[in-house]
Amino acid sequence: MGVITSIVVPLEQAAGLPIVQIGGKAANLAALMQAGFRVPNGFVITTAAFSSFTARNGFRSGTKAEIVRATPLPRDIEEEIERSFTRLGGPVAVRSSGVAEDLGEASYAGQYETVLAVDSADDVVAALLRCWSSAFDVHVARYHGKSGGRGIPAMAVLVQRMVQADVAGVAFSANPVTGDRGEVVINAIAGLADRLMAGEVDGEQWMVGHGRTALASLNTGVLDAARVSRVAELARAVEAYFGTPQDIEWAMVGETPHLLQARPISTLPPEHRPVPVEIPPGYWEREVSHAPKPLTPFTSSFWHDSTTEGLRVGLAEFGLLIETIEFRSIGGWTYMRFVPLGGKDHPAPPSWMMPILIRVMPSLRTRARRCADAMRGNRPGAIIDRWYAEWRPMLDRRLLELRRVPLVDLGDEELLDHLGVTVAFVREASRVHFTLHVAMAFPLCELASASREILGWEDNRVWDLVAGTSQMSTEPARRLAELARTVDDSPELRAIVEGSVDALPRVLQADPGFAAAFETYVERYGHRTLSYEVAEPTLAEMPSLFLGLIANQLARDFEPGDADMHRVLGRRNALAAARQALATRIGSERDRWERALDRATHAYPVREDNAFYTIGGPLAILRYAALELGRRLVARSQLATAEDCFWLTIDECTEALRDRRSRAELVSRRRAEAAWVADHPGRASYGEQGSPPSLDSLPPEVRRAHEALDWYPKQVMELGLHGADAIGDGITGIPASHGRYSGRVRLVMSEAEFDRIEAGDVLVCPSTSPVWSVVFPSIGALVTDAGGALSHPAIIAREYGVPAVVATGNATRLLRDGQTVTVDGTAGIIVPH
Repeated sequence: MGVITSIVVPLEQAAGLPIVQIGGKAANLAALMQAGFRVPNGFVITTAAFSSFTARNGFRSGTKAEIVRATPLPRDIEEEIERSFTRLGGPVAVRSSGVAEDLGEASYAGQYETVLAVDSADDVVAALLRCWSSAFDVHVARYHGKSGGRGIPAMAVLVQRMVQADVAGVAFSANPVTGDRGEVVINAIAGLADRLMAGEVDGEQWMVGHGRTALASLNTGVLDAARVSRVAELARAVEAYFGTPQDIEWAMVGETPHLLQARPISTLPPEHRPVPVEIPPGYWEREVSHAPKPLTPFTSSFWHDSTTEGLRVGLAEFGLLIETIEFRSIGGWTYMRFVPLGGKDHPAPPSWMMPILIRVMPSLRTRARRCADAMRGNRPGAIIDRWYAEWRPMLDRRLLELRRVPLVDLGDEELLDHLGVTVAFVREASRVHFTLHVAMAFPLCELASASREILGWEDNRVWDLVAGTSQMSTEPARRLAELARTVDDSPELRAIVEGSVDALPRVLQADPGFAAAFETYVERYGHRTLSYEVAEPTLAEMPSLFLGLIANQLARDFEPGDADMHRVLGRRNALAAARQALATRIGSERDRWERALDRATHAYPVREDNAFYTIGGPLAILRYAALELGRRLVARSQLATAEDCFWLTIDECTEALRDRRSRAELVSRRRAEAAWVADHPGRASYGEQGSPPSLDSLPPEVRRAHEALDWYPKQVMELGLHGADAIGDGITGIPASHGRYSGRVRLVMSEAEFDRIEAGDVLVCPSTSPVWSVVFPSIGALVTDAGGALSHPAIIAREYGVPAVVATGNATRLLRDGQTVTVDGTAGIIVPH
């Protein structure tokens, strides 16, 4: 996951480099050049040069463009440009290549500067400054903000040999007005296309498709049918390569069109391709806690199976009379069902029959005996001990070993071997994860049961007894607070951090000590996925986010010690209330309750502690391997971007690296299927839910174990979610963390929107994973669609003392961004103002 620091990269060597380093325009053209398209040669002045220039001069959002244009270029950058220009020769075109430019979400078309017919190195430098300064123009800032960006949009600059065109223009591989994907639209003028692009002249327009080639404008005499056909073929070929409709710029010399630019048509409605909705036998419920959105083909190709197998191993460890919880995709969405022992669905036997079945069926008898022995011998406690003594050190060591593998130096087969090892590691970690989860169910359920039966407490009151023991939940934010203190102690650093979120290069350059500490922090806490979806970037890939969180901590005066004191006092008060009530109970009840408390206190921290080692860390290693594979497929013209590998399954990625055939068409089809799936959310459940088997006649230890198994999943992911069609008097959910807070709603639908969170927001989201803990010092309250009292968002909120309501069902649909609400985490209600 290295970052290039080169000032200049030849265009023919740029294929496969990340967009964050060479920008969207250069990335597209480098890939197309690699694929054999006629793209004028040139070089890229990378974002490293832009970042260095802005950092050295203290430029930030709000700096006037004319100041940027008038600032001399550092000599080292200027010399590198002179050498590259001398090798290339002139005249050249100098064009922006912004990081957010020429992408599907927002094209930035016409927002940046382009300079044509540049004849000398000095003029290239001047043109470069014009391009860079355009990133500071008011209209660019306004467009950048509307597109969801913050700060200065990062920019590379592309320098290419000029094409001495007879005719030039633009072409759309699909009609951008009607959305017709079978019709190419071509606009052309004589000479260069700059006047057409600027809107100064109307070009000659042609429509090509559905068996006809037709002139569609009054202007004539620029193109003939043969040339139109060649341009249309070029546009369709570029679309076929990228797998999505394209807007291209072209220039024709004689009868040969040259490709000057290609970008997705950002205004075109996504193509929809229906997927079959095949409903398997049994009763299936949507899994909204861990998979609130459809998984990509890459992730679903291992996640469903590894989760199902992990639960199979965990349930067998304790002799439970259930085979597993099976996960699978139905119509593109993730569903789950409980699988009876033996794997076959059948009606639940009557209560009187269970003892007979256990005696006459060897498989049931063996499992029931194992379950009873596990409960009598405190097997759950032994598994928790094994986590601390064996599994966590082993996983920590393996994560470090795999992260240190030099991916770029591996041969293709070595990379595939590494991918296979990583997938196996993910599966192994999943088995540990779910064995721990099953183990945790028993002590936590026993504390809830003992508190309910002996103290008369509701379950949501019980968790105050163990709040504050989950140190892994708060460790990343506590360590981030140490960096925040360093910033707070330096007026220079604080001014940079609070000035803009694009300040990372300036901060790291201003204070080497802080830079070293920041790098250590990212290395320790950044290499983890933000969700179960491997296609989402890790925190290490978004280091600027940490700086924004530091700014939020400073704005809220976050002190870890205050949060620690809140947790200590809350737990102390809960323990005092419990022991006061216990004083009137008999000795055996007191002993039962104290034993349950000890075991639950030992188990509770593992809920969050294991998530990095068993989920986030292994999935990050898998993501890095996939991206390296994707970069190689881009360099061989098999994919348009490295991230496109996530539209393939793991097996399909392996096949692609070996057979070297393009996967653009498959990626395009998968994108179209994903668009259809997003517009067709599956039902909450499929099939008829049968009556659960009676536990009354089971042996006492086996009955208690299965009561815990029934209880625990409801605390982690409430399946019968709250939800209403309208707000009415308020939105209700499960009270997850005490307290009341009034503030502004911030809808965050995925981890990609973390940078939208501002200090004091009420975070409203579908759910959270443990990695979200770093944002909790920034927020005033939490509301989720999914979850339960023992879900990740609930546990993390309690650790930070943040009022929280979970399992609302549909808060993300009922609340609006910027709306003011009051969150009552004690009563479980959100009231809009």
